[in-house]
Amino acid sequence: MVALTFGRFSAPMIFVVLVTLCGAGCSQDEGRLAKADAVPLSGVSVTGAMMPQLPPGQKVGAVYFKIINNSAQTVTTAAIQSPISERIEIHRTYYDDGMMQMRKLANITLAPGESLAFSPGGHHLMLFDIASQPAVGDSFPLSLYLSGQEPLEITVKVTAIH
Repeated sequence: MVALTFGRFSAPMIFVVLVTLCGAGCSQDEGRLAKADAVPLSGVSVTGAMMPQLPPGQKVGAVYFKIINNSAQTVTTAAIQSPISERIEIHRTYYDDGMMQMRKLANITLAPGESLAFSPGGHHLMLFDIASQPAVGDSFPLSLYLSGQEPLEITVKVTAIH
């Protein structure tokens, strides 16, 4: 049997991730994201943190939210941690010659007054090797470390894929 791979990723893994991202994108509405409570930290807040439920056996998930920098200084992501995943990366989906691709980003920088939506088909967090699958309605903590700041503690809600 021949295994088809793309760099470090196998074709089945890429397929599952893309199906998860596309499925979440088809049902996600901006209004639902905006309804979650904001978590302020020195003028930086996150709203609507959510992760679509993982398909059975899947150990890779995507987290979406909106981050708003209402502080007087530029902020840059330094690290992201959660007890459900040993490895969390910032990714951006983009189209190149009609093909959807994802690219890992080293960090995100927001100037004062800027905001960024982490949403299906755009920026998102990828959580790898998720130890146990959270159920719809569950939540889990995520710490977003910004350069020169205390971590921003976020509660991520697990939602159904429609």
